[in-house]
Amino acid sequence: MKNFESLYQQARQEAASYAYSTAGENVMIWPCGFAWVNIKPANGSFAKWILQKGYGRKDSYLGGVTIWVGEFNQSMKHKSAFAYKLASILSDNGIKAVADDRID
Repeated sequence: MKNFESLYQQARQEAASYAYSTAGENVMIWPCGFAWVNIKPANGSFAKWILQKGYGRKDSYLGGVTIWVGEFNQSMKHKSAFAYKLASILSDNGIKAVADDRID
């Protein structure tokens, strides 16, 4: 079994650094919004691991498993930068991950 914990934590750390370097340190930058990463298929080993650890939830609308970005207060810039970088890192490691965001 792959070391998903190490991959996931390193990816989150890189994504957070990227979000701050892209959008700046002030996490109250407008507009407000949301961001997430969707992993498919939901029955894949990484998606199952995400569910088991409580890092994500099954997504009845999108399908797969969704990792919600709860950091960065309401800053859509930070949340989006984090989600897209996290999805990119996971994809580079063979995990089908897609980021998306929405303005509030």
